[in-house]
Amino acid sequence: MTLLIYLALLLLGVSCFLLHYLAHWRITRRLRQQHPARWAIIQPPGQRLRWAARWMRMTMVLKTAVPPLHQLLNDPVIRRWQRIWTWTPRLAWIFWLAALAIRWLAR
Repeated sequence: MTLLIYLALLLLGVSCFLLHYLAHWRITRRLRQQHPARWAIIQPPGQRLRWAARWMRMTMVLKTAVPPLHQLLNDPVIRRWQRIWTWTPRLAWIFWLAALAIRWLAR
């Protein structure tokens, strides 16, 4: 029983991290398609950025936008994905720490 809980917590942690990256991709895609003028801030027209540079710029926008990106654009889809993007790493760490605690207590 302990092994099943342990594996479930690990799987939930991995799922949350994957959902975090999916949310980042969905926000980027939505911003590029629905708000091209705002996308030009991240990737100026005519400039080709590597995926890592684009990823870092998008992450900075998601972390430091004042007002938050979803308020600036008034887009409920971006708001939902930004909430998922914000909370899933925290949940993943909680699940992983709980799995480590179970493993430590099972010794």
